[in-house]
Amino acid sequence: MGTIPERYVVITGATSGIGLALVNRLASEFNQNHRLHLCLLCRNMSKGSLVKQDIESHHKTVVVDLVKMDVSSVQSVRAASQKIINMYSRIDCMYLNAGIMPVAKFNIPYVMKTMFTSEGLQMFKTGLGMFSANDGTTVDGVKNIFATNVLGHFILVDEVIPVLTSQNDQHCAQIIWTGSTNASKKSFKLNDVTCKNGHVADPGTAKTNINKGFCCKLDMVLCYSIHVSVAVFFTKFNNNPI
Repeated sequence: MGTIPERYVVITGATSGIGLALVNRLASEFNQNHRLHLCLLCRNMSKGSLVKQDIESHHKTVVVDLVKMDVSSVQSVRAASQKIINMYSRIDCMYLNAGIMPVAKFNIPYVMKTMFTSEGLQMFKTGLGMFSANDGTTVDGVKNIFATNVLGHFILVDEVIPVLTSQNDQHCAQIIWTGSTNASKKSFKLNDVTCKNGHVADPGTAKTNINKGFCCKLDMVLCYSIHVSVAVFFTKFNNNPI
């Protein structure tokens, strides 16, 4: 019998919601033909341990590794990145799924001002500007939403490039970074990409616009859909299938 091929996948935001569904789907899809290594980057290691126990008990060819990481903290992301480099000689796929949404409140002044203007239709169609929220600041001096949804993942990818691209010419890691279908260029300001000087209309806007820049650097799929099947499809049938 030949050696079972191994595949290494790193996932953020994997202990709940879409990320957890993705972990279960990947384990089900690939456990027959591959020895799958799932590296879950978790802020809450207790939740991560429960996921690990469940996956490994149901899928014997799947190995789940846990690495503690708070994606909103630059120090934590860099520490986790170093652990990944030490643990793996290569990464085949990364799912950058972690993200947060603020507790929003209805922005009555903006709605009243905009509803009868040319921007009113866009506002009612997408909700852009309809809600405002207070966004806190991290210890690194960056807004929480930007740090979690954008900066942390940007640093993560940059730090682990040695294991994303260290293989032969036939190997190039795939990266799927979930974005927002509600993102709009109208609320993206180059002079305020972190939304430091204004309210957060849509946390996905900066993320969706900024992460497109990665497409030129690595073999990356920018996935706007939140359906797990789409992410699994790209993993299996893109140019460099997992």
